[in-house]
Amino acid sequence: MSPRGDTTGLFKAMTKAFGSRSNDLLTTGPPGRATIKSFTDTGGREGADPRVVVDLDVLVPGKDPYVTQVTTAVPQVYLSKLQPGGSLAVRVDPSDPSALAIDWSRP
Repeated sequence: MSPRGDTTGLFKAMTKAFGSRSNDLLTTGPPGRATIKSFTDTGGREGADPRVVVDLDVLVPGKDPYVTQVTTAVPQVYLSKLQPGGSLAVRVDPSDPSALAIDWSRP
């Protein structure tokens, strides 16, 4: 399979897991970091990916730190990142900081 085919598959999987708003944020939202305070498995799934509620401390350069909670699907390949105290790359909606997208593919 060509690298382009792999990228297309990843994009389709992310669109399915995160929806178009999250995909928009991943390309246009200001970057930040979030620390996982806690998480709870909802018991739901999107395909094979578990849906979780994640409590986060969020830091975006130039903004005050804040706490938020998001419900998201976690791609199976990134489940190991879901640890209390773990750091995640995020992109934030500048008009609604509680709306953010987790960029699971970034360290």
